[in-house]
Amino acid sequence: SKSILLSTGFASNFYFYFSGLEYGGLESNFKPFLHTWSLSVEEQYYLIFPLFFILVFKYSKKHLFNSLIIIFIISLAYSHYGAINYPNSTFYFLHTRIWELIAGALLVFPKINNIVSPEKYRFNNLIIFFSFILILFSIYFFDDYTTHPSLITLVPVLSTCFIILYSNKSSFVINLLSNKLLVN
Repeated sequence: SKSILLSTGFASNFYFYFSGLEYGGLESNFKPFLHTWSLSVEEQYYLIFPLFFILVFKYSKKHLFNSLIIIFIISLAYSHYGAINYPNSTFYFLHTRIWELIAGALLVFPKINNIVSPEKYRFNNLIIFFSFILILFSIYFFDDYTTHPSLITLVPVLSTCFIILYSNKSSFVINLLSNKLLVN
């Protein structure tokens, strides 16, 4: 009941961390709302990120991309360090997860600057296929002993970003992932 209550306030990640629950541990099998930790991290991001945008747009709009890259690098570095030294807090908290969310936010820049488009890039299907293989590799080879989130987490995160960035209707992988059986 505590996890349900705290999930409505976007704080279940704090509850699971401070209760000492290790994600993937035996005790986690008895926590049906454990998945809400990630929803809480996302909601915390969605509450904080607009404030960041307002500040950057107010004082220096031209530095938005560089600011995001700096936050991405700092969060990723701290995530890697924390996964080795403080795995439980690193797993549950926003400051070590924000780089994963910012990776998605950075996808807008190549699109709005017309750097990447299905018409301009002729190898996008190959990039999508290779990225999909890397995601499958991550699913198969990452296990309980893989330090996560850390530098190794770049493999599935960047692969997902590449699939999104280069997606087009002619790609076998995109058609596979869009299949009604997988979507529903």
